[in-house]
Amino acid sequence: MQRIILSSLFLFTVLAGFAQEKVINDPNAEERSVGSFSSIEMRDGIDLFLSYGEEAKVLVSGATQTDRDKIKTVVQNGVLKIYTEGGPIKISTRDKKLKAYIAVRSLEGLSATFGSDVSISGTLRAEKLDIKLSGGSDLDGRLAVQYLNLKISGGSDARIKGQVESFSLQASGGSDLKGFDLVCDKASVSCTGGSDVQLTVNGELNVEARGGSDVEYKGQGHINKSTTSGSSIRKRA
Repeated sequence: MQRIILSSLFLFTVLAGFAQEKVINDPNAEERSVGSFSSIEMRDGIDLFLSYGEEAKVLVSGATQTDRDKIKTVVQNGVLKIYTEGGPIKISTRDKKLKAYIAVRSLEGLSATFGSDVSISGTLRAEKLDIKLSGGSDLDGRLAVQYLNLKISGGSDARIKGQVESFSLQASGGSDLKGFDLVCDKASVSCTGGSDVQLTVNGELNVEARGGSDVEYKGQGHINKSTTSGSSIRKRA
């Protein structure tokens, strides 16, 4: 009994240390020991809960120990890859989805595919950050980044707040960016295939929109270059 209590206290301490803004309570979470990494790659429908931490920590969780044990955490060439052995497993309800809790001090790259969703707690800060979302993966969070490169495809959606100095976006295949609360000094946007983009720009804005895509922007920005084909570019008050 004493060992169980101590183990529970240890797990709570690890989870609570992820971020001052949010305490995670997941009794099924298990900490994984991994090597150093600068990028994260999520797949197979495993959801990522990302936060800042003085030390990098990785925990994974599933509805059962069997499900949790199928989650693989491997670092290759500086990339932390999180996936399930044998491909995606069937989960009956969203509350029972596979999850990964990761705390990072710095991050250069983040990708999610095959229905993996990313939720950022607090503000993720970086000098340069590359984000790729595909296969119906979604991202929700706040960023403070100098150079942000975002690629979204295959029905993936991103809801981003924060500040970016230089923003590059490629959206395709019905993917959307809800970013009126993302303030950019300058931005370059390319969207195709019915993708919708919203953002705030206070400087130069370059836009290429095709195939029924729509771009809406706020702020003091001015369009330096625009190309449209069956699409629209509108400034919102």
